Amino acid sequence: MGAELSFLKNRIGFEVSYYNRYTKGLLELLPSDPSTGYTQRMANLGDVSNKGVEIALNLVPVKIADFTWSVSANFSKNYNMVESLEGVDEILIDGYGGLGMYAVKGKPMGQFKGQIAQKVLYNGVESTVVDGKGNPVPTPDEQFMSKDINEKFRIGASTIISWKGLSLSATLDWRYGGYMFSYTKDYMNWVGSDIYSVMNNRYPFLIPNSVVQNADGTYSENSVQVDPTALHTFYSNGGLQYADANVIDRSYLKLRDISLSYDLPKSICKKIRLEGLRVSVNAGNFLLWTPQENQYIDPETTTFGNDVGAKFGEFGVNPSYHTYTFGLNFTF
Repeated sequence: MGAELSFLKNRIGFEVSYYNRYTKGLLELLPSDPSTGYTQRMANLGDVSNKGVEIALNLVPVKIADFTWSVSANFSKNYNMVESLEGVDEILIDGYGGLGMYAVKGKPMGQFKGQIAQKVLYNGVESTVVDGKGNPVPTPDEQFMSKDINEKFRIGASTIISWKGLSLSATLDWRYGGYMFSYTKDYMNWVGSDIYSVMNNRYPFLIPNSVVQNADGTYSENSVQVDPTALHTFYSNGGLQYADANVIDRSYLKLRDISLSYDLPKSICKKIRLEGLRVSVNAGNFLLWTPQENQYIDPETTTFGNDVGAKFGEFGVNPSYHTYTFGLNFTF
């Protein structure tokens, strides 16, 4: 369902659409018990619903003689829900190192689940339970986190400025919300190359608001500092958060590409027996902005395939790179 409108001789264009899809028997490559001889199997994941809205706006703010400036923007927002699963309430889609991404009945696709730092209420304050070495104690069982893979919205925008034969264009992409696993962050903490791993300048420290469990099941204030000679263990276990530490914000703003081109005048082209000649230069994946908690990787990268499981995150993926293209287009 949608609508399309245009005004002022197409100087202003507006499109809006709404969709509501229900997918029965969604196929997905799922983990399998290695004792079966296989590590993965193709199976019906369950029924999933998707509904959302897409809005597009096209403008030509300036059009004077040989000068034109046009702008296009689009907004999309999707809601998905796991309506039913094959006889169970949750299914593991993908995961690594005790952290998993699940389909859970009655929730959006891609819920993160793992052991997190155990918390208790002590003297009215939420406190972290630590062991005899001052390190956080994980929860006995894996817990669902308040994090999933789903972005809240995405916005794309592009612009073109043309003057005579010269043209400058650029494309922006903004995706907000959603989370992903980053092994790069995990590894950088383990080797001590992440800013997070220099907590208290690597001097001994007490975990804030930490308690120890007594033999009778009660709790008392912790007085044991994290062992400075075993910080690699502290950070490889997730530091203050345990597995939750390596689930980071997937949001980003990216200047996806910027291009400059020039069409030689027809009079010059005829002298060299050409119908047209265009010279161009393009820079791709040019700039990237991410939230402060993600100083590690391009959120678009993944090493977990190209299906739903790819949204789980990355396992030591190579850094993304810029691309530069120079072109000559001839028309005879």
